[in-house]
Amino acid sequence: MQFENARFAGWGFEINQLNKYPTLTLTTKAGIFKDVIKLKSVMYYPERENAVQFMYWSKKNGYIKFERKDGLTWELIKKYVP
Repeated sequence: MQFENARFAGWGFEINQLNKYPTLTLTTKAGIFKDVIKLKSVMYYPERENAVQFMYWSKKNGYIKFERKDGLTWELIKKYVP
């Protein structure tokens, strides 16, 4: 998992590695997610205030939330269900 200014756990995860993380419950405008893990970025540019520091990943739904170093966050507000 990688973004322009953030990289999470080297070059990726195997599913059994994700199962080792404790889960938490996270509420967004899109709903309540009870299977979320919080991943810390191994940042390329930690001195940049706008770098993504944490990603919240739902095992069932994928990306739920991002937190930047400067405190700005992005979170899921609507879940697309085909």
